Amino acid sequence: MTRGNSILAIFAVVTAATLGVILALRIPSAVFPEIQFNRAIVMADAGDLPVEQMMVAVTRPLEEAAYGAIGVTQVRSTTTRGSSEIDVTFASNTRPLTSFQMLQATLNEARVQLPAGTQVQSRLLTTGTFPIVDISVASRTRDLASLTDIARYDLVPTLHRIPGVYRVEMVGAKYREYVVQLDPIKLLQHQLTPSEVAAGLAHANVIEAAGRVMDSHRMMLAVVSTELHDADQIAALPIASLNGQPVYVRDIASVVEGIREDYIRTSCENGPAVLVGVSRQPDGSTIGISSTVHGILRNFRARYPDAKFSLSYDQAGLVAESVKSVRDAIVIGLGLAVAVVFGFTMSAASAVIAAIVVPCTIAITFALMAATGMTFNMMTLGGLAAGIGLFIDDAIVVIEAVHRAHAENRDPAAAVSAAIAELGRPLIASTATVVVVFAPLIFLTGVTGVFFRALALTLGGGLLVSLALALYFTPALESLLQSLRRPARASGRIFEGMRSLYVASLKPFMRLPALGLIAALASIGAAYMLYRAVGVDYLPAMDEGAFVLDYATPPESTLHDTDALIHKITAVLRSTPEVVAYSRRTGTQLGFFLTESNRGDMSVRLTSHRTRGINAIIDSVRARILATVPGVRVEFSQVLQDLIGDLSGTPEPVEVKVFGADQASIEATARKIADLIRPLPGIVDVYNGLTESLPEQEILVDEAAAERYGLNPDDIRTQLRAAVQGTVATYLRVGDQLRGVRVRYPDEYHTDLAALSRIMLQTPGGGRAPLSNLVTMRWLGKSVELDRERLRPVVHVTARVEGIDLGTAIGEVKARLSGLTLPAGVTLEYGGLYAQQQKAFHQLSLVLLAGVIATFIILLWEFARFAPAIAVLAGAASCLAGSFAALMLAGVTLNISSFMGLIMVIGISAKNGILLLDHAEHDLSAGVDPRTALVTAARMRLRPILMTTLATIAGLAPLALGLGAGAKIQQPLALAVIGGLTVSLLLATPVAVGVFLMSHPRAWDAPNGDRSSDG
Repeated sequence: MTRGNSILAIFAVVTAATLGVILALRIPSAVFPEIQFNRAIVMADAGDLPVEQMMVAVTRPLEEAAYGAIGVTQVRSTTTRGSSEIDVTFASNTRPLTSFQMLQATLNEARVQLPAGTQVQSRLLTTGTFPIVDISVASRTRDLASLTDIARYDLVPTLHRIPGVYRVEMVGAKYREYVVQLDPIKLLQHQLTPSEVAAGLAHANVIEAAGRVMDSHRMMLAVVSTELHDADQIAALPIASLNGQPVYVRDIASVVEGIREDYIRTSCENGPAVLVGVSRQPDGSTIGISSTVHGILRNFRARYPDAKFSLSYDQAGLVAESVKSVRDAIVIGLGLAVAVVFGFTMSAASAVIAAIVVPCTIAITFALMAATGMTFNMMTLGGLAAGIGLFIDDAIVVIEAVHRAHAENRDPAAAVSAAIAELGRPLIASTATVVVVFAPLIFLTGVTGVFFRALALTLGGGLLVSLALALYFTPALESLLQSLRRPARASGRIFEGMRSLYVASLKPFMRLPALGLIAALASIGAAYMLYRAVGVDYLPAMDEGAFVLDYATPPESTLHDTDALIHKITAVLRSTPEVVAYSRRTGTQLGFFLTESNRGDMSVRLTSHRTRGINAIIDSVRARILATVPGVRVEFSQVLQDLIGDLSGTPEPVEVKVFGADQASIEATARKIADLIRPLPGIVDVYNGLTESLPEQEILVDEAAAERYGLNPDDIRTQLRAAVQGTVATYLRVGDQLRGVRVRYPDEYHTDLAALSRIMLQTPGGGRAPLSNLVTMRWLGKSVELDRERLRPVVHVTARVEGIDLGTAIGEVKARLSGLTLPAGVTLEYGGLYAQQQKAFHQLSLVLLAGVIATFIILLWEFARFAPAIAVLAGAASCLAGSFAALMLAGVTLNISSFMGLIMVIGISAKNGILLLDHAEHDLSAGVDPRTALVTAARMRLRPILMTTLATIAGLAPLALGLGAGAKIQQPLALAVIGGLTVSLLLATPVAVGVFLMSHPRAWDAPNGDRSSDG
C-alpha cells in the first residue's frame, strides 16, 4: 500500500467516523426496537345490555365483520354487560396500517346491524399505546375538577409541543357539569316528566344563526342566543306552561354545580390525582422527551405551588441505565481486547492501531444505523457491545501477520502487502461466516424477529465495516506507524510452551483421525444432554426498577368499597422502603383494554439505590397484600414485560385455554384447573379466568299493566334512566369550556334500590302510576364475562412463575393436568408466553439450520472442496456443549437471547477453523504432506487464533457479568458465546484436524507424518 493510498484510506475513515458521531447525536433512544404489532383492539359500548344480549347483538356481528377483512388471521373477544373488546390479529406478512384501514372499513359496514347508540372505537396497537412517562397531578387543597382544568388547559397542551410526542392522555379527569335535581312531587304537580324537562331546557338554550342581513352596505350575521352561563340562569329558565302560566326550572328542581359521574378513580402517593400519560412517536427520543418533561414539571411546580406533580413511571431511567451499562461494557470490553493485543505482540503500535480501529468501526456503524432509521435501544447497543471483540478480530489477524513479518525483518511495505495478499480471502470468508448466520433473522416474525433483527443488523453492519477497515484502514495505519515500531521481540517461553501444547493436542487426532468424528459426536451428545438440563424461558430476566400491580376487588364492590380496599394496598406500598412513587387506576388500566369498575392497576416505581432485587420486593409486597387485604386478587409483572405481553396478546407466562361449546362445562373445568395448579411450587398469581361483572337487578315490565296506563316499556325505561343516571339535556359555554346540564332525580334514587319502587310515573292522560304497579324486580346475581377465540367459547386459566423457569413450570402444569378427565366436547390448549417461546425457539432453530447451510456455502467458496468445509463445521458444532455448560454454571436459562448466542457460536468458531485450514490448504497445494501442513498451520496460526478468541471473550466479559439493566438482556448471549469459544480453544481445532484428515487419502499413508514437526 503506497503512502498516498494510506493517507486516502485514513482520511476516508476519519470522515466517515466523524459523520457517524454527528449522526449519533440525532438517533432517538428507546428501550426496545420499534415494534410493528400486527394487532388491533376494537371496543364497543352499547350502554347496559345484558352480557348474553351483548354477545348476540354486538360481539358476534363485529367478530364476523373482522374476519371479513383481508389479512385477519385470528379474532378473540371478551364480552361483558354493555361492552365488548374484539382483539384482531393480522397476518405477519401484511402491513399493519393497511390491514387496520381495511378492518375499519368492514367494521363501518357492520355498524348498521348494531343496536342504536352503540359506540365503536378501534385502535392499532403500537409502542405508542403505552406511556413512556406517567405524571400524577395531586393537591391537598384543590379538588380533582380544578386539577383537571390545570392538566387539560395548561399541562397537556405544553406536553403536546414536545418534539417526538405521540399522545398525551388524561386518566381520572373530573369534568364539571350543572345538575338539575328534580323534585318528584313538584314534577307531578306540574304534570311534567323528566324528558319534558330535558326537552324544555334544550329548547331554551339556543345559540343559532338566523341568517345574514344586509344593512347600510354591511353584511352581518344575525345570531339568536340565550347566553346562559351559570346555575342561576338555568334555574330562571321557563321550560313549560301550566294553565297559561310559565313553569320555571326552579319550580320543579334545584340547580347545583356538580361533577360528571364516572366509574374511574385514580390516585398517587400524594392522594387523589389526575394522571397524564405521555407516549412517543417512533422517531421520538425517550431520554429527550423525559428530560423536557422534567423541565416542564419544574416550571409547573413553581406556577402551581399548591399542586404536586410527580412521576409514577419514567421509562427514560431504564433507557439511561441501559445506555450507561452497555456503554461501560463497550469501554471495558475494548480495553480488555486491546490488552490482549498488547499482551501477545508486546507492541504499543499494534495496541494503538487496535484501539483506533474499534471506535472507528462503531462510529461508522452509527452512520449505518441513522441511514436505516434505527434507534439506540437495548438490542442495537447490545449488538455493538457484543461485537467489540469481533470488530477487532479482523484487525488482529492483519496486525499479527504484520508483526510476524516485522519480527522476521521483512521490509515494512512488503510485510503489509504480503499480509493482505495472504489473508484477504480467509478474512472475507471468516467474517462472512458470522454475518450469514444472522441473515435468516430477517424472516422471523413477532417480538423475537424485531428484537434480534435489530441486533443482527447492528452487529452484522459493524462486522462488514470492521472487515473493510481491516483490509484498507489497518494496513494504512501500519504503513504510517512503521517508523514508530521498535524491533519485534522473539516469542517468549510462555508462548512457545503454549504452542508446543497446542501442537501436541493435535497429534492424537493426526494419528487416529476418527477421534475427530468421535469427539464431535460426543460433544454434540453432551450438548443435547445439557440442553435437556438447562431451564427454558422466553425473555431474559432483568430488573426494570418498576412493576405493574393488577388488582380486582369483589364484583359487587361499590367504588367506595373498592377505594377502601385499595387504600390498604397503597398502605403496603407506602411502607415498602424501595417504593418511590406509584399511580393507581380503578375502572381503567394502562393501554386500550376493557376494564370493569372493580378492576384496575398500579404503576409502581422503585428507587435505584436498593439492596433487594425487584423479584424479592414483589414477593414481599404480594405476601403482605394477601395477608392484609382479603378478597382482592392481585397480579404482578414488570412494566416492559407487561407491555410486551399486552401488545403481543400473550400477557401471562402460563395460560391454559379451555375450549368447549357449553359455557357451564368450560367454566367448571377452568375452576378445577386453577385449583389443581395453584399449589404447585413456583406458580403464583393463579387466576381461573372467570371475570365476574357487577350483579344485576332485573326490572321486568308488566306489559299488560303498562298498557292500562297508556305507557310502553320505553316510557318506563326513559323515566327510570332519568331517575338513576339522568339525561344531559344541553350544554353551556363557560369560558372556554362546555359544561353539560344533566336532568336527574335526587341522590336517594341513585343510591337506594327500594326508592325506585316509589317513583310515580306520569301517564299520557295526566294521571300517575307507581312504578311498583308496572314492574317486577328480580335479583339476577353476577354474570361472567364471555371470552371467545376463533368464534369458539373459551376460558383462559392463567398464572405467573416465580423462582423457576418457564419450561419447568409448564412441565409441572402439564404433569398435574395429565390425569384430569375432561367433559365431553372440552379441549385444552397451552398459550401465553410459553406458546410464544415455543414459536420463537422453532423459528430460531430454523435460523440456526439456515445459518449452518449458509456457513457451509461460504466455506465451499473459501476452500472449493467439501473436506475442509465439513471439518470446519464439525469443529464449530462441537462448541455448542460449551455454551450450554456456561449457561448451566451461571444459572441462566435458555431463552431467546442465549439461543442467539448459540447461533453466533457457530459462525465465530468457524473463523478459527478457516484460519487454520486455509494455511494448510496452501501447503497441500504445494505438495506438502497433510500432517506436516497441519502442524505448520497450527504453529503459524496459533497466535491469531488465540488473540481473536481471547479478544472476543474479553469484549463479551462485561456483558457476561450482567452489570446494569442494559447488559442483563444480553448476558445470556454473552455467556453462551464465551462458553462456546472456550471449548473451541480446546476442542474445535482437534476435531477439525481429525475430520479433515479422515477425508484426505494421503493422510492414511503417512502415519508418522507428524515427525516433521519440531513442536
